This record gives sequence, C-alpha cells and structure tokens, in this order.
Amino acid sequence: SFIHNLGGLIMKKVLVVLFALMCVVGTANAQQIKLSVGPEVALPMGAFGDAANIGFGGTVRAEYPVAPNMNLMLTAGYLMWGGKEFDFGFMKVTTDYSAIPILAGAKYFFAPGIYGMAEVGIHMFTFKAETTGGLFAGSSSTSESKFGGGVGIGYEAALSPTVGLDLNAKYAFVADDLSYIGARVGVKFGL
Repeated sequence: SFIHNLGGLIMKKVLVVLFALMCVVGTANAQQIKLSVGPEVALPMGAFGDAANIGFGGTVRAEYPVAPNMNLMLTAGYLMWGGKEFDFGFMKVTTDYSAIPILAGAKYFFAPGIYGMAEVGIHMFTFKAETTGGLFAGSSSTSESKFGGGVGIGYEAALSPTVGLDLNAKYAFVADDLSYIGARVGVKFGL
C-alpha cells in the first residue's frame, strides 16, 4: 500500500542519516564507540505466536554517547523461529521463519546502569513452508521487509574497566502482526 511504501522510504532515509551521523562522529572520536554482542530470545506474539515457536539468534549493537545520559544505537542481527506443523488431514504444512533486524534508536539512562530504549527500522523476514501429502507436496519460500520498532528497558553493569554486561527486554512491534518480545544478554566493549 501507499502508506506502507511511504513508511519504508522514510525509514530508509532515517537509517541512512543516523548511520552517517554515527560514522562522522565516530571517526572524530572512535574511542567512544562501544560494541555489544549477544544472544537474543524472541517470543512471538499474537497471530505470529500461533504460527511460530520461540525464536533464537544474536545481535550486534554499536552505541555512541550524544549526551551524558543518552546513546545513539545501531543494531543488526539474525533471528530464527521454529515453525509449527499444521495437519489438514489430506496434507501437512510445516512453517519456518527467520529475520534480519536492522534498527536505529536511542538509549536513555534514568539512573546509573538503568535505561529505557526505543528503536525503529526494518526486519527482513524469510518465510518458508514445506507441504507433504499427495499432490500438495513441495516447499516454498518468500522474503519481505517489514517496518517496525521497539521499546524496552535494560540494565548495564561493569565486568571490568573495559568490558560490561548489557541486559535488556523489549517489545518489538513489526508490521503485519509479526511482533515479538525479545530478551538479550550482551557483552559490551569499546573499540
């Protein structure tokens, strides 16, 4: 639809501007950029929860401080959800889902170590289905980019002077009822 395409175009421009800003600022003071790498669990919600099981994957996040209590973030990763089997009697369909999230956002610290976060971007989904039974046997897959965002809370703690732990949980709202609740444990370090 027109609104979906317009939203995607606006989101691409926002991501390009944020990425360019982080690159420019980062080259001026690269030692302030922090990376966080960690596994993520994704619990599908609504209709997505009816079609998929709990998901797993990992994400990489780059952060740059822009104010004493605020960091800009860029996040990318890979998530996969095990599908469910649907038995229609004359055929069975097994589904499988995966996504590459690419998100930009901000993290605001309310107190030492405690923060809220918000992000927007796209999830590049791949949907696979395998059908067994009679004339309907076969497999198919399709890929689509879905606009979305997320809000969450988290906690950071120092493990050493250069390494930290970043724990967070978020509600990721994704177009076409592909939303999920995510929980992540990241190890954070400077470049």
